[in-house]
Amino acid sequence: EKLLDARLSLFAGQSSSALANTVVYEVQTGSSLLVGALMTFTRNSLTLIALVAYLMFLNWKLTLIVVLLFPPVAYVVRKLSARLYRVTRNSQQATDNLAYVVEENVLAHRDIRLQAAQHAQAERFQTLSDSLRRLSLKSTAASAAMTPLTQLLASVALSAVITVALVQSAD
Repeated sequence: EKLLDARLSLFAGQSSSALANTVVYEVQTGSSLLVGALMTFTRNSLTLIALVAYLMFLNWKLTLIVVLLFPPVAYVVRKLSARLYRVTRNSQQATDNLAYVVEENVLAHRDIRLQAAQHAQAERFQTLSDSLRRLSLKSTAASAAMTPLTQLLASVALSAVITVALVQSAD
């Protein structure tokens, strides 16, 4: 409905492949990512609250270590999430551009052959495809870096908790 009632400037400002991509893929991907993120956030939040409450019950000094660990973990997650968002947005734009080139080649195949522009169009496609591949690698690297960094910080906190527990048990 939004697309059918949209202003004409929307159609003038974007290619048909970009609009089709938005309707078909972005909405579905966005909604599934949102639901997944909300489920993960809720599950992890409840687990965190329960574990911190239990740790507070056991030993407030150990709880302080966990609380001090939270800002560095939040910082790492925030920075990597922002990078991942930028890369994802750029990947979407690159996908739109690539789809536009394919659509252009399909719709104007006679003109391309008449002008002998196959080589230029192939180079254009290759350039956009390489850009999309680089963005995909960046996205994979950002996603892959988040888990090890948070696990490293968690292991530092765990070793601090064990050290404090051992010192306290020696007293």
